[in-house]
Amino acid sequence: MKYKEDVKKAAEILKKSIPELTASKVPITPYNYGIWYTHCSGVNKKLSTDLNNILKDYGTLNHEQSLDLFKRHVINDLLSIDDKLESNLQKVMSDMSESATFTEQNAGDLERELTISLRSLNSSVNEEELKTIISTISEKTRLVSSTTKQFKNVLSDAQQEINQLKQELQEAKEAANKDTLTKLFNRRHFDNKLATTLDKKRDSDAYALILLDVDHFKAFNDNYGHLMGDTVLKSIGQVLNFMCEDTNHIPYRYGGEEFAILMPKTSMREAKILAENTRKKISSLKIKDKKSGQEISKITASFGLAFFGPEDTKESLIERSDSALYRAKQNGRNQVVSQ
Repeated sequence: MKYKEDVKKAAEILKKSIPELTASKVPITPYNYGIWYTHCSGVNKKLSTDLNNILKDYGTLNHEQSLDLFKRHVINDLLSIDDKLESNLQKVMSDMSESATFTEQNAGDLERELTISLRSLNSSVNEEELKTIISTISEKTRLVSSTTKQFKNVLSDAQQEINQLKQELQEAKEAANKDTLTKLFNRRHFDNKLATTLDKKRDSDAYALILLDVDHFKAFNDNYGHLMGDTVLKSIGQVLNFMCEDTNHIPYRYGGEEFAILMPKTSMREAKILAENTRKKISSLKIKDKKSGQEISKITASFGLAFFGPEDTKESLIERSDSALYRAKQNGRNQVVSQ
């Protein structure tokens, strides 16, 4: 995210940000200020939408939600990691280059010494001169052998370092695609995966999308608190992981209390069965209030299922699934509606 405001403009945004931030009852931390500054500057519409949805549902912003918004919208959370990886990689390459240069210089010295010695041997040399030539060649050879061994060690260390950097990069990419609360893949990964999958999809491939939304979640938060609400979301994430285990289905936290399941190469019948079984599994969840020990009110979710058609795009598939979800809500909730 790039900010191009001058001092005056930045001050105006500051004056607008602080009152709004305070009114939302969140602490003025660097994360939260960065979020509200970006929101009030109007440079990131997606952040504003996500922030307004959270405030509408929760009335405020907890630490995990703040951190998630900050990572996804204010900064690219891979930048610092990429900088570190680039710096480390440059050091590895510099060390290799320096060692290779030193080895090459020593090998060149040996080659020149051998040439000079051969010329000397072609002329008359006495015993002392011969000993000097042999000693010099021996010393140069030993030095080349030593530096070659050192270069091999540098190459070995570089390989280990590169492997470590590759692992760190992979872990960073995975972390950037995960929701911090539920540990499911996040909306960014959903958008990328859906787009790339549909681009590669053949006409004969079946494809289904499920969107599900926790019923009466705002009221639940009001009654039991946001921490208990987070527990519910984690539990639903675990249910989705369990239901999609050993399949090619991928569960996501779509945003707020809404989740999604991408189902490549899946018939409508199979998708309906999974949606219905998942609905039942969620409605059978038993979660207790840690303070009182009492079981909280029944948790349910509504499901919207859409099947990719010949005329569909990524946007239309999401829209039809969302429309089906809306009808499930309108029809009484805790049910599956498909179209």
